[in-house]
Amino acid sequence: MGDVRQWSTPADVAAKLRRRWDSGAFLTTFARGLDWVPLSVSLRGPAVSEIGDRLDEVRAWAGALEKGSGRTGRPPYRIDYKSVGGRLMGSNRLPVRVWLDSYEQVWRLLGVTAQVDLFRSLLDKGQRAHPEVRAWMTEHPHPALRLADDWDRILAVTEWVARSGDSSRYLRQIDVPGVDTKFIEAHRGVLAQLLDRVLDVDRIDLDQPRSSFALRYGFLDKPTYIRFRLLSPSPRFPHEVSELALRAHELAEIDPGPGTVIVVENEITYLAFPRVADTLVLFGAGYSVSTLAGLPWMHDKRILYWGDIDTHGFTILNRFRTDFPHVGSLLMDRGTLLGHRSQWVTETTPTNQYLDQLTAEETDLYRDLVEGSFGPGVRLEQERVNYQAILDALERR
Repeated sequence: MGDVRQWSTPADVAAKLRRRWDSGAFLTTFARGLDWVPLSVSLRGPAVSEIGDRLDEVRAWAGALEKGSGRTGRPPYRIDYKSVGGRLMGSNRLPVRVWLDSYEQVWRLLGVTAQVDLFRSLLDKGQRAHPEVRAWMTEHPHPALRLADDWDRILAVTEWVARSGDSSRYLRQIDVPGVDTKFIEAHRGVLAQLLDRVLDVDRIDLDQPRSSFALRYGFLDKPTYIRFRLLSPSPRFPHEVSELALRAHELAEIDPGPGTVIVVENEITYLAFPRVADTLVLFGAGYSVSTLAGLPWMHDKRILYWGDIDTHGFTILNRFRTDFPHVGSLLMDRGTLLGHRSQWVTETTPTNQYLDQLTAEETDLYRDLVEGSFGPGVRLEQERVNYQAILDALERR
């Protein structure tokens, strides 16, 4: 015999509709102002053969569906019946399907009337702010509801940015009550989606991802600083100055003077680098070496790059050469690697990319590292190279 627990209940009906509510489909259709199309949900019930022996259970089941959720009043749906039975047990009407004939019936069944009222209020505010804000809310109703407590401030920031065409300000200068940079950072995702819709296309730097919020929408970003040491005095700076950190766009306008630039990746190596005539050492900081591409005077310098001897070190060197093809490498050779076996460590996340800017010797060493010819994940960090090797390499350069 069938299990009465498998017969459909008002909760089962609500659960089927809940999935569509959670997807946002109901609110999207509602927000678009579309007429409701009656929606049906089929019911699981007793087989005809069960009715005679379980008549009381069948009547209780049907009564529960007709009562609905247990609240006072009629259930928030319409029920279709079919007649079953015969001479032995008489004719009986069994529920086989329920119909939802309006948005309001769905809201009542799911118990979301208050949420819908809140969404309607948020939708009106979005429409008053900008039609495109309403369009975003229509497509993303539940995210909009989750942001209800912050919605007024989100709209205020969106309107402030839309009115401001000044690109000489930081996010800190957005002047909206109750809004600071932490608020903007916390809501960067939704703000970016709204601004992409509200702003004219010429106000958006489409080359910048949404994660680069400030640059994408015309604000000043935290400046990038480039740090360098003068390994010998330069007439461009006071004799007492040996180290500087300048904003990248400012350093682009100032040729520091020395004819040779050595780029290193390790800070202690950078600080301890020996003094060399007509040379400056620049702190490259890994993959951010691409920042140096904005220094036009580098094209007229002799450039040496010294990174770790591992797969990422050669990848950075390769990237550096896409901007400055004449870059030479320093202490990134097979002899240096094999001469420091006791200093080897393990590269935990090696890479394996096609590098087309390496010399033949560099390519051979890189391939041996990738293939594990010296052992798995062999790595020689530049700070583990003995100091005399640095002096000898500089003497030979």
